[in-house]
Amino acid sequence: MIVDKNGHFPVYPPPVKPYRKRGHRLEIKNSGKSPIDVILFGGEPYNEPIVSEENFVMNNPHEISQAYNDYYEGKYGQIKPKQKN
Repeated sequence: MIVDKNGHFPVYPPPVKPYRKRGHRLEIKNSGKSPIDVILFGGEPYNEPIVSEENFVMNNPHEISQAYNDYYEGKYGQIKPKQKN
């Protein structure tokens, strides 16, 4: 996942490249004008379907819809603003 300093993806959809063997080399070039952060995940292969939309990643479109419904109904809780001293 590549994110610029404002938290935005410089390209959409974000580039994802699976590597299945050890010893591969990953080269990332930033051709933009802003610095980027790179998040590299590793682990065992995930052998289930993946569907993503904005901040939600699920296994199918129905689960994405349910995640949006839960979000709009406030089921994920709330972050309270900091109180000024």
